Amino acid sequence: MKAVLTGATGLIGNELLKILLIKPWIESVTVLTRKALAFTHPKMIVRVIDFDNLQHIEQSFDSVDVIFSCVGTTQSQVKGDKSAYRKVDHDIPVNVAQAGLRKGARKFILVSSVGADKNSGNFYLKLKGEVEFKISSLGFDSVYLFRPSFLLGRKDNTRAAEAFVRPLMRLFSIAMLGGLEKYKSIEAEDVAQAMAEASRLEKTGIYI
Repeated sequence: MKAVLTGATGLIGNELLKILLIKPWIESVTVLTRKALAFTHPKMIVRVIDFDNLQHIEQSFDSVDVIFSCVGTTQSQVKGDKSAYRKVDHDIPVNVAQAGLRKGARKFILVSSVGADKNSGNFYLKLKGEVEFKISSLGFDSVYLFRPSFLLGRKDNTRAAEAFVRPLMRLFSIAMLGGLEKYKSIEAEDVAQAMAEASRLEKTGIYI
């Protein structure tokens, strides 16, 4: 399978890239990114592009079987600008999905968020829900929506507050049972492994 990946420099995306490169059913991984990566691999193709330019996205890859979207930003990174937030979390995955369909993609695998709901009154959850709804409506044979809660893992630019919260989340997760289980913290590597495995499932439909 030929794969396209966005968000490879993020917590889940970084783990997913490493996993995809060693999976025998993945022939190649085209990474769409704003900046070059620090390593190379025989199965990896890096395309440094301007995501605001639809032509750049369209020309960044040829045929593709599956698209993985791990792209996302934070309020601090966009300095509270909701328009800028939407350009990253909504426009990038949707624009890449549309280009991918024209290049033959039949599967789309998206990192969303627990609580995603296009009718939510919360900006973040509403945005995630809108992305899910739009991509699910485009016509892919199969769409996999991953809704993790608080992510655990290592990242070079880990914020101090998150580093403090992570051990607490591990403790809180022990008490989250029944309907609260979906809010348990989860290792980014576990999410990435599940996404990679989903890519080889021969199912049609929308799965959460």
